[in-house]
Amino acid sequence: PSGSGKSTLVNLLTGFIRPDVGKIVFNGRDVTDEAPERRGVGAVFQSFALFPHMSVFDNVAFGLRCQKVPRKDIARMVSEQLEAVGLGDKAKRRPHELSGGERQRVAFARALVTKPAVLALDEPFGSLDVQLRGSLRVAVRRLVRRSNVPAILITHDRDDAFGVADKVGIIRKGRL
Repeated sequence: PSGSGKSTLVNLLTGFIRPDVGKIVFNGRDVTDEAPERRGVGAVFQSFALFPHMSVFDNVAFGLRCQKVPRKDIARMVSEQLEAVGLGDKAKRRPHELSGGERQRVAFARALVTKPAVLALDEPFGSLDVQLRGSLRVAVRRLVRRSNVPAILITHDRDDAFGVADKVGIIRKGRL
């Protein structure tokens, strides 16, 4: 339910807030005190959070540039990731030239291209129509499995949860 702590969990994982108690550990590495950009969390939100002044290519390349990945590697990695999400032919477009589903696939490509330790998905299908949600669920499940990155999907929607997840948990009053 709303207010149970779902988005708080994503904010804890990404490092936007600190836990009052306990630790956050990815693959045996304690990241509790690490800055968000050093944690290795890829995040996808309901709002897409794309940079409107950048092309699709530049949106996906953004994290790699922040990590100072060599230019030739960025070109290859971004092209591969755009092909993986079915947008290889849209690299030069701007977000406003894309459909909602295409924008969400750009957000997934941007989150996955940096090879994160964890992928945090906070209501990623929430702003999409029912038909598009269904097709994107299938694509996301395939992408996550192919990338071999553990993902946490936060959603109110049972169809989203059962359509994407291998395991489902329920958060109620801040408890899993």
